[in-house]
Amino acid sequence: QASMSFGRFLKTLDPNLYDQYRLERYKEGDNGHANYKKPVDKYKQDSSVTAEKLDNNRRIYDSLLDRLDTLPDDHIAVKYVQNRLIPRNKWHLLYYIDDIKKMNNLSEKTKDKFFTHEDRLIIPYEDRKGHLTGFVGRALRESEHQSRYISGTISDHGPKIFGLYEVDMTKPIIVVEGQFDSLFLPNCVAVGGTDLKQIQRFLPKNLCTLVFDYQPRNTQLCKIIKQAIDLGYKVSLLPDNFPGKDINDAV
Repeated sequence: QASMSFGRFLKTLDPNLYDQYRLERYKEGDNGHANYKKPVDKYKQDSSVTAEKLDNNRRIYDSLLDRLDTLPDDHIAVKYVQNRLIPRNKWHLLYYIDDIKKMNNLSEKTKDKFFTHEDRLIIPYEDRKGHLTGFVGRALRESEHQSRYISGTISDHGPKIFGLYEVDMTKPIIVVEGQFDSLFLPNCVAVGGTDLKQIQRFLPKNLCTLVFDYQPRNTQLCKIIKQAIDLGYKVSLLPDNFPGKDINDAV
């Protein structure tokens, strides 16, 4: 229940990392008394240049990765999604890479970002035109030596929403937290976190129903749910007898 600035939190967690963070802020012109300046949203201002770059990233992306539905049934990534009971007709939305370090070649923003050589299941983020904006890499093995999720950004101003390109804007849209959860529901997108209302820049409010994970004792999540309701969003609360914390867990 602590409340503090990000800088103070980082200093408490890792003083060495905090020193690096402070140095970077000074380089960007911030002083010790200034608030962090939110970057200007250039995504809508110059979409043609962005689209050209993102199209090139898509070609590189497709050359680096294997689409899941093209892999044999005994492949580690296929076995992973089978164990999670993800429907086969959704496998084409997911990818596999045998060495995450190869993703450094994807764009200037991912250059020198990844240092290990483990394989990953890759979940892409695309905008409404199908341009690649980023990705999430899911570990295929549980290990204390690697993060369960890692992410890469291609466009700072593009949406980080899974399923946005596939969504039908003429039908009701379900918005969930987890990317895998979205694969079980019709016309569904996922934001990869609890703040589901971040879809407001990209999807019409009147079409969306927000479905949060089942965490009734999470006070921060309850505040986010209340904010979404106050903004006029339709919200679906999972019942007390729901057999899991989210959709995939229940399945």
